[in-house]
Amino acid sequence: MDDVTLRDLAVRAADGDLDAAENLIRGFHGHLFSFLHLLRVPERDLEDVAQDTAIRLYRSLGEYDPGQPFLPFLRGVARHAAADFWRSRQREARRVTAFQAFVESQAAVESGERHLNVQKSRLQHCLDRLQPRQREIVALRYDRGLDSGGIAREIGQSAVAVRQALSRIRRTLRACVQAAP
Repeated sequence: MDDVTLRDLAVRAADGDLDAAENLIRGFHGHLFSFLHLLRVPERDLEDVAQDTAIRLYRSLGEYDPGQPFLPFLRGVARHAAADFWRSRQREARRVTAFQAFVESQAAVESGERHLNVQKSRLQHCLDRLQPRQREIVALRYDRGLDSGGIAREIGQSAVAVRQALSRIRRTLRACVQAAP
């Protein structure tokens, strides 16, 4: 369809002539699809972007200057529609990436929790294997929060002896936990 006809249809469509609007869309349809291809709109999305362009064009026909060629006006509207399409694609890609990162972090947390539970189970097994006096020292230190001086008073030993005992107990527990299956 020639530019003079497109201009005439655009003016009539802007005045509310629906038949003119329909003919205008049919007239620029092929040109629009070719232009959207040039803008690298994917084939599967071409129809949607073309439809969005047609709606935008119809809404902006009041701004069209009939003294100017019609196709550059159409291309400007199509450029904006394509740009909005690509922006929405980028937002969607960022949301998908964020969701994937969230899922991966949740998997890592769950994996970490499983590892922690295994470690706790191993530690409990190793604590059960300690001598009663060693378990008492561990309980005074970690359950009641006493320092070596407080533990020494409770069990009747020197603070130095308690620190040495705690050091040996920690080494024993570490080796036991690491050796556990």
